[in-house]
Amino acid sequence: MKKLSFFFFFLSTSIFATTTFPPESVKGRQHAKFTKRYWAPELFSSPAWHNDESFIYIVHKIDGQRGEINKATHHFATLLSKDPFKVSQNPRLSASVINQDHRTMYEGSIALVLEVPHENVGPMHTMDMNVPSTPRTYEVSAKYFTKQLVRSSGVYQRTYSPYELVKRTDRFDYNEVLLLGKNLSKPNKQGQFKSVRPSGILVECNDNYSFEQASKKIRVDNFPEAFHCLTGKQLNVKFTELKEELKLKEFTNNIEKRTMYLINLFEFNKANSNKLPVILMY
Repeated sequence: MKKLSFFFFFLSTSIFATTTFPPESVKGRQHAKFTKRYWAPELFSSPAWHNDESFIYIVHKIDGQRGEINKATHHFATLLSKDPFKVSQNPRLSASVINQDHRTMYEGSIALVLEVPHENVGPMHTMDMNVPSTPRTYEVSAKYFTKQLVRSSGVYQRTYSPYELVKRTDRFDYNEVLLLGKNLSKPNKQGQFKSVRPSGILVECNDNYSFEQASKKIRVDNFPEAFHCLTGKQLNVKFTELKEELKLKEFTNNIEKRTMYLINLFEFNKANSNKLPVILMY
């Protein structure tokens, strides 16, 4: 009984943990120690072994935009869909944590599942802090994030474990985590800096209105099914014909833009041996 009690104590403190965000800086010792324990990449699920009944991911919407996709969002969505590994070049990224019980994310339909070093995890909250999407320094964004939190709720920033963050997020809302694309503060022994990397592609389906619906991993060459998920329509032409058609025309709506992003991602997978798993979420 004593061993069993210890097990449940450890489980509760490791999964549902929280600590005060250090006031001195985003690189404070307390935050770094906490994220090392609870936000290590190996504690998150691998998209390669996706299980709809049990998963937890950090996701970044590449086409996140309310209303019409503007030029800036279109530029970066095109850039990331052609080479998802360029996600590390963004000085800061707004991401969300989702799991099998909470699948609500920011606006948009296409996301990258991220592998994030714990050193790159910054301030977070159980709701959107409306950090401007235009690229800016991580430090400026982190200060804005905390300022918005104090202004909106009067509560100072707290650092949660991923499970606690999801648990505290409203069912129909999404949380926000500010990430550092590349941490330039301290290189490893090989002289490399800790960087965010993509580990999968996630497509939200056209009729995705409830986080209780299913998700599944598909073959990395199954573009027709991904297209059907994205648009709600069957693909009636060949992949190459659709690609050429979109390249020759000016985009008139968000569906055409997102279709082009999806094409870019599948072409990236086709051209690279290290392919990113594709997950459809209904």
